Amino acid sequence: RIISVDGEPISGQGLQQVADLLRGAAGTCVKVVVERLGLSGSLELTVQREEVKVETVFSTVKEPGVGYIQITSFEQSTGDSFIRHLEALEASDGLGAGLILDLRNNTGGLLDEALKVAGQLVPEGEITRLVDRRGQVKDIHYSYAAGKPYPIAVLINGESASASEVIAGALQDRQAALLVGEKTFGKATVQTLEHLAGGSALRLTVAKYLTPCGRDLHGQGLEPDYYLELPEAFKYYSDFFPAILEEGDYGEEVKLLQQMLWELGYGQLTPSGYFDKSTAEALSDFQADHSLKTSGILDNLTCLRLRQAVEQLFQQADPQLKLARSLLLDPEYAVSGGG
Repeated sequence: RIISVDGEPISGQGLQQVADLLRGAAGTCVKVVVERLGLSGSLELTVQREEVKVETVFSTVKEPGVGYIQITSFEQSTGDSFIRHLEALEASDGLGAGLILDLRNNTGGLLDEALKVAGQLVPEGEITRLVDRRGQVKDIHYSYAAGKPYPIAVLINGESASASEVIAGALQDRQAALLVGEKTFGKATVQTLEHLAGGSALRLTVAKYLTPCGRDLHGQGLEPDYYLELPEAFKYYSDFFPAILEEGDYGEEVKLLQQMLWELGYGQLTPSGYFDKSTAEALSDFQADHSLKTSGILDNLTCLRLRQAVEQLFQQADPQLKLARSLLLDPEYAVSGGG
């Protein structure tokens, strides 16, 4: 963890304040003092600032003929990046059995970039329409693409929102893909910020996006064609950063700890939220198997190793991904582009 930036301690400062200290002109340097988990003492690093380029598109071939593309958010150049990944998979014959598009935990971003993605996958016709508060159509966005010759499955969950829902909704309405996973968030509005006297402001909803069939997703979300909910441990492990937990503690963080240990096969735990003796014993077994001090206490290093172990298990066992793959490989369920 970061202790200081250019000699200024960051204890008690908010995330934005620390980010402001780290930012600077490209090519300049900043001195950062960090503490490392499991090691004593601090380390001073001199880091040269550079423009941060965030990659939002990732692809692979899950098995012969089944391509996989994950989009984490819609940022500048996401659309072009998606096109490159898609064309590479198509050129390598990696989509013979179909494509899995993973929009889970994608909360949206730039609509124009999402429209570029939709323009590749949605068969020729409407992608989405923008209507005002009176329901009058202000704009319609179209795709001019031919339908894909391979089936498509789209992974969604409760964090899939906004621009993600525009794509998923269009593919579902146009019968160009199957949606797999959990109901989406339900955010499809256009808002403006009106500044008022005294420094306050009022956020106004001025329009909303509808699917090609006219569905209003705001506050409703998209229902998947095939519903499958993930275990709590798989849903929330990446956000598991509690303070030190030990026997006698109680709460939702303890409950998630118990669920993570159970998924990893440690102990016959009931996720009660109470850190009892059996929880400490299961945690000690995990620590022993990962060359950690067997204290039965969840410290920072144990928590890191626990998140890593659950992430590895999730990558191997992801039930939603497995369902999507089985649907693509089963001709009874497979759908291909073109509507």
